[in-house]
Amino acid sequence: MDGRGSDGRGASPRAAEPGAAASVRAEALFREHRQRVYTRTDEFFVTLMVAEWAAAILAAHLISPLAWAGRAGEAQPHLLIAIVVGGAITAWTVFVGGKYAGRRWTRHSIAAAQMLMAALLVHLTAGRIETHFVIFGSLAFLAFYRDVTVFPPAAIVVVADHVLRGVYWPDSAYDLGVMPWWRSIEDLGWIAFVGFSIAVVCLRSRREMRSIAAQRAEREIANETTEAIVRARTRELAASESRFRTLSAAAPIGIFESDLSGQATYFNARWGEIAGMPPEEGLGSGWIRTVHRDDRQTLLEQSSRALRENLESSHDFRIETTTGLRWVHARTKPVRAEDGTVTGHIGTMEDVTDRKRVEEELRCSERRLALQYAVARVLAECETFAEAGPRILQTICESVGWDAGLLWRMDEDERMLRCQASWHAPAAGVGSFIAASRARAFAPGRGLPGRIWAEQAALWIPDVQAEPDYVPAPIAACDGLRAAFGFPIVLGGEIVAVMEFYSHDIQQPDAESIQTLTTLGAHVGQFIERQSAKAAHAQEAQATAALAQVGRELVSSLETRVLLERLCEVTTAVLGCGYISAWMHQPEHDVYVPIATYGFPIEEAEIYRTLRAPAGLFAAMEARLTAGKLVFVTPDTAEHPAIRAMLERRGTALAVCIPLRNRGKLIGVLIASYPVAPAPFDVHATRIADGISQLASMALTNARLVEEIEDASRLKSEFVSTMSHELRTPINVILGYAEMLEDEPAEQQRRQLLASVRRSSLELLELVEATLDMNRIASGTDVPRREMVPIDDLVADLAAEFGALPRTSDVEVRWPAAHGVALCTDRRKLKAIVKNLVGNARKFTPTGTITVGCEPTADGAVLTVRDTGIGMAREHLPFIFDIFRQVDSSDSRSYAGAGLGLYIVHTLVTQLEGRIEVESELGIGSTFRVILPDATAPRDGVPELTAS
Repeated sequence: MDGRGSDGRGASPRAAEPGAAASVRAEALFREHRQRVYTRTDEFFVTLMVAEWAAAILAAHLISPLAWAGRAGEAQPHLLIAIVVGGAITAWTVFVGGKYAGRRWTRHSIAAAQMLMAALLVHLTAGRIETHFVIFGSLAFLAFYRDVTVFPPAAIVVVADHVLRGVYWPDSAYDLGVMPWWRSIEDLGWIAFVGFSIAVVCLRSRREMRSIAAQRAEREIANETTEAIVRARTRELAASESRFRTLSAAAPIGIFESDLSGQATYFNARWGEIAGMPPEEGLGSGWIRTVHRDDRQTLLEQSSRALRENLESSHDFRIETTTGLRWVHARTKPVRAEDGTVTGHIGTMEDVTDRKRVEEELRCSERRLALQYAVARVLAECETFAEAGPRILQTICESVGWDAGLLWRMDEDERMLRCQASWHAPAAGVGSFIAASRARAFAPGRGLPGRIWAEQAALWIPDVQAEPDYVPAPIAACDGLRAAFGFPIVLGGEIVAVMEFYSHDIQQPDAESIQTLTTLGAHVGQFIERQSAKAAHAQEAQATAALAQVGRELVSSLETRVLLERLCEVTTAVLGCGYISAWMHQPEHDVYVPIATYGFPIEEAEIYRTLRAPAGLFAAMEARLTAGKLVFVTPDTAEHPAIRAMLERRGTALAVCIPLRNRGKLIGVLIASYPVAPAPFDVHATRIADGISQLASMALTNARLVEEIEDASRLKSEFVSTMSHELRTPINVILGYAEMLEDEPAEQQRRQLLASVRRSSLELLELVEATLDMNRIASGTDVPRREMVPIDDLVADLAAEFGALPRTSDVEVRWPAAHGVALCTDRRKLKAIVKNLVGNARKFTPTGTITVGCEPTADGAVLTVRDTGIGMAREHLPFIFDIFRQVDSSDSRSYAGAGLGLYIVHTLVTQLEGRIEVESELGIGSTFRVILPDATAPRDGVPELTAS
């Protein structure tokens, strides 16, 4: 058989029993391994033979002359023998080892050649005894083959060499010259002993090779079995993952997955919508590009810690999209295998930009109020301008983030601005700039203070070092100051001082901050004016203290009623009026209601709070109040007859109407009444009243913002409760009737049960459709698509739909003809409006009739839905179109519904640029009128939309 062997795969292991397959595979692996050993050993001997040839030449040149010395008369052509004989042996070995590596006869040839080369080395050293060990070494090298058949050729060559040279050339074999007869026998014995020992080792090594091959074969078969199981499990996992992808793709929040290294492996479509990038671009670490650079490092550190410790994590951070910055809330959780090991992480991401915006507005409002309170407190605590000036500057700088501040006043004698107070952060390093500024004076129009004085407006300079005409620029550059901002302090319409601030950073104040600083400037102006003529204006300190007291009271609560009660009490004290009332506007009724009073007798106060004043009561003064101005009313004032009548009834000599505003709109009036006419309402009292108006307006704005947040939370809770109740009711009914159907009832009962199941399913479907309509409305993408809509066709479709519904009550729906009325509007939205109104009427009409009508008008049409149901109380009518609002929102209410139908109707009518009116009486019924315009011709600024 050829020594190259075969691959051992003639019979398929899968076709035999496991034991037989392992044996066949083991034999194949053994032969492959053995063949590789043969080939590598042949290549080894090729290299070894070349090295030995070189060693033979070197020995012939260096050792042979010394070893053969003293043997006169004998030629010593050893170098030639080494080159020729060694070259022949080496050439043959290189030829067969290179061309026929791995064959049996190649191994035998190389074994013989190796022993010949060993004999040549023995000859070249004149048979020295230590050179004979080359033979034993050659036998050891032949053991690399792990084949005992290579030893017989080698032994034959050794025996022949010893016998022939021992007889014919003993000097070449032994350095004794004459070889004793027993010497050859001794050498051959040692060779036989070494060869036998090495052969035993070769046989043992071959057995180990077979054992290793058998073990490897068993492992391969076990691996194949395991791989088959893994493939099956992989298919199951792929199916499970497909279901997960389908669910996550439809999820309303962003979903993502990551591996143990934190590399993202999956994003759903909603994540892409929030992040503003395709989900596939976010895979790996691509999502990091969307994170705002200021939040990126913190987020990566927190995420790395959660990955290392296998923790759940929750993060709020900003992302950058094509539409701007967004705030998102992300949560992650480890994914664990059945054995508890963590295989990755899964997380969710939702857009919380609106929530963050509200929180930021609330925080900014609180900071502004706190700043005003802090400045007011400084003004109230300080007695001299030298003490108050630096503290005011410090308070503003620390609150807003500026490094230095200066306060300038006009020197009337020289008509120059001089620094009266300064402050700078100890670590800001701007001492030289402050010192130089205090030593300077500016004419109007020169420097930042002079420009503010001349222009009478706040100024912002992004970089004073870049302004060549800016006077303090060189001084500011020395201390590294860049940004500058200043504003005038106005008192009585005149600028009395200028405040300016500097910073190393370029930070521009926003409009709200400028407004706050302007308000603070008014307070500071009051303080400055008081210090200018302390004796003549002692009331200035009282005004500042009064406003500080008002500020302290207003910041103590965010509840509107409590805030107004404290406002009335403190205003009565600071203004010295006899009694006061706070009237707040209620838009839903368009009336003013006295929420809080102070100074009235208890019985009269209770009666007073039951009053309701129409909005027209303040119509004559609304423009002035909206502009933030006070209105004075006396018994002889002709333009405010209603308020004058109130004054006469109580014998009041003067009423001061103080506006309460929210974002520039009038939301209430504070009426301070004086039983006896006071001294002329001077500038100090006016300024106190103005300050009360501003502080109270800001406090009420904050209170309303908090109340809106609480109302939103309450509505959310009511919605969750309502939806839970409304979803459970039809589902429980369906499940109950389904269990009854399993008992195979009679045909009549079965029809009744199926009808009940269908009715409950329709209720559930209506609830889901209403929720989807609300979601489309909230997304802002459901724009009207106008077309000509014949009302008769629309009514016919609706009549057919409602006719197919099961009758849940003894009520008749009438659909009179519209007489050819057609309207250019959105058909789907119009159908939803009528459908919701009729559905609402059916819900609250146990018996009677529901009439749907349509009448044309000059510029559109009026749709009417009239029922004879239970009706509604008048006080409930203003709220029926609010989202989630129901007259009875408890879980035990008699009528189902989530409070979405009329909200959707009102929103759709508004989108179609119409309006809706309602009339209702308890026990008589309700009438809804929808007045819609005809959009046949496009209006100015509104593009014409048509159905595609």
